[in-house]
Amino acid sequence: MEEPNAEPIARAAREPRHPSLNTSLLSAASHEHTMVDYLKNHPQGFSEMPFNSVDSLILSTLSYLDLDSYPYEDVLGGDGVPVVDIVRFSEFESFLNGGWISASKELPAFVEALLRCRRFADLSVRYFVQEDAAAIEKQFCACTFSFGGKTPLYYLAFRGTDGTLAGWKEDFNLSYRKVIPSQRSAERYVSGVLSALPSDARIMVGGHSKGGNLAEFAAATVDETSYERIERIFNHDGPSFLNSPSPRFEEQHFKDKLDKTVPESSIFGMMLEHRDDFSVVQSQATGIFQHNPFSWLTCDDDFLYQESLNPSAAFFRPDARPLVEKLHTGAAGDLHRHHIRAHHLKRRHKLAGVQRRVATERRRRLTRRQKSRPRNQRDHLAHYPQLRKRRKRIGTRAFRQLHRENACHGEVGG
Repeated sequence: MEEPNAEPIARAAREPRHPSLNTSLLSAASHEHTMVDYLKNHPQGFSEMPFNSVDSLILSTLSYLDLDSYPYEDVLGGDGVPVVDIVRFSEFESFLNGGWISASKELPAFVEALLRCRRFADLSVRYFVQEDAAAIEKQFCACTFSFGGKTPLYYLAFRGTDGTLAGWKEDFNLSYRKVIPSQRSAERYVSGVLSALPSDARIMVGGHSKGGNLAEFAAATVDETSYERIERIFNHDGPSFLNSPSPRFEEQHFKDKLDKTVPESSIFGMMLEHRDDFSVVQSQATGIFQHNPFSWLTCDDDFLYQESLNPSAAFFRPDARPLVEKLHTGAAGDLHRHHIRAHHLKRRHKLAGVQRRVATERRRRLTRRQKSRPRNQRDHLAHYPQLRKRRKRIGTRAFRQLHRENACHGEVGG
């Protein structure tokens, strides 16, 4: 395999908005190309075509597979295991762990195209780590992919949310917790792996969905020596952060390393996102299904981009809240308040009806209970005035005790 090019990776956003916004857009419209087509049409080595964002998304998608199920070699250690061997000599179902990857009909074609692509012929995996802890709502998985050559290239891939309940809970925790357990594990993983890799190796980190968030967090919080070794940071439609994880997050050199891509109607990638330095990728899916990386469109050796997000995606950005607040002013605001008042009145009337039905049922139960009492208990009602005088004379507590004893013996108070 050709040696990976040691030159910096070309980022689409730094070019004049890419071939996707010129004449190539018309030619690509006739046939929509995805990652699978990219693997089929680009056998070039990294010396001919540098590592790019599509390569990063391919490896991020590959991290969703349980590659540690390979029975013949250990992917947990530092000796790389060829991905070609893992796929060819294992049952395909053993790689699946639930979640969206298991339901993707494009997965078999993706794996087959990856095996046939000369560009990924010497791809190996090592340092596979998987940590699941339902008690602390943690789902973490990471692995290190590597390409050979005189200057080897290593890509530290972080898995996004899988099909576990802990994974979905951890996604929810991102919206209100400053740090989640998987983010700390990602920081330790990057620091530990980089200490074991050759000092002259090229290092990339990245992931899809929550995996992109973990890659960003790890690069922003790792020690300065490890950070300087990281060449690129890829975040594919992953959420941002409630607060900046470190001062490095706001510095220009960190932003220069970061390559964030989101689909045109992104939902997850726009959560907590306050920045505008991301690239928008066109997708052949609609709505929330654009989160599936198999739907992202490619153009030649990169993604097919567009200038801005669709209006539906802009609504999920934190800076869209002022637009929502404007609904409370003007004619639109009056109509909005009218619907709110009508909704509250409807709920109030519904609650009142429930309360009436509860009170009626209580009266019915009380009546049935009184009718079912023995004769000697109902006789106490006829002596109510006399009982009231006795209660006043001996005290309420003593009267109740005496009343219970008389009722048990069938006596009539007087």
